[in-house]
Amino acid sequence: MPPEALRSTRLALSALALLASASCSSDSGSGPSGTTTLLDVSVNLPDGENCNVGGVAREFMAILGRQLTVTATGPTNRNIQITVYDTDYTTQLGTAESNQGTARIVAAAEPGGTHYVVACERDGLPATARIVVTQAVL
Repeated sequence: MPPEALRSTRLALSALALLASASCSSDSGSGPSGTTTLLDVSVNLPDGENCNVGGVAREFMAILGRQLTVTATGPTNRNIQITVYDTDYTTQLGTAESNQGTARIVAAAEPGGTHYVVACERDGLPATARIVVTQAVL
């Protein structure tokens, strides 16, 4: 293939790759305007297991420096608590307890990568909680 044709082919492939990556990184439309949903799951919090002895963990991928919003919603008569950890599963980015059935944490993803959210019922009562993690889209 002549050098000119090879260069044109490379440029065309680069343009296609750029378009593909732009469409993959756009807002999925599943969250509020300007956000993308990273996790949306319901978890069962077991009877007799309070926050001092355990919880239910889920992981999600986050992009460095972008704002995370983590919300857990459960019954209004339960004390749902959530804790968000960074990639080392040691450093807490935030902890919140439910108020009228909803606990919410807003934090920056530092560093990027796999993060963790742990949900529990503070008094060890059985409950089902919906955990939603969204991240700002730049």
